[in-house]
Amino acid sequence: RQINKYLVYGGNVPTEQIFDYLCDIMLALFALNNKGMIHRDIKSENILLKNETINNENYIIAKLSDLGISRQIDGVVGSLTLCGTPYYVSPEIAAGEKRYDYNADIWSLGVVLYEMVTLSLPWYDPNLYSHELFQLVFTTKYPPLPEGTDPYLKYLISIMLKKDPKRRANLTDILKLDFVYEK
Repeated sequence: RQINKYLVYGGNVPTEQIFDYLCDIMLALFALNNKGMIHRDIKSENILLKNETINNENYIIAKLSDLGISRQIDGVVGSLTLCGTPYYVSPEIAAGEKRYDYNADIWSLGVVLYEMVTLSLPWYDPNLYSHELFQLVFTTKYPPLPEGTDPYLKYLISIMLKKDPKRRANLTDILKLDFVYEK
């Protein structure tokens, strides 16, 4: 099943499960990036949950799907096309920048993380056209996270949803964080 169906029908996602899903997705992204690829359409609908038995124990593993618009890129030059789902599109892509890189996926993953924590998208208004939505993203901060949100999740969201891609955490830096590395 898709993670967004869990979000719609399953209620709150336990913090430990959020970390498990996040680590699974980041490892998938790491593998893609090591092949010089960017996903370009990370969203909750493209994260599948699969039951797997490992050493006689059952686990739910998050898998990144829909590589249909992924693209091989040069990590320095970046990609040249606009793509993705508007609610998850990074500000640099929304702004029409000619070149973007792996960090566009980090933004999208940050939106998914926010969605898992709050059960809603950070910038959501079904009455807005894409360009109006992008303007909202450019000019406002994401809504505050609920009280009691795990401080590590708060920190991850804050470093993943930096509007300036040069200030946004990259995947390697996130994977090296002590609390992520432990998981």
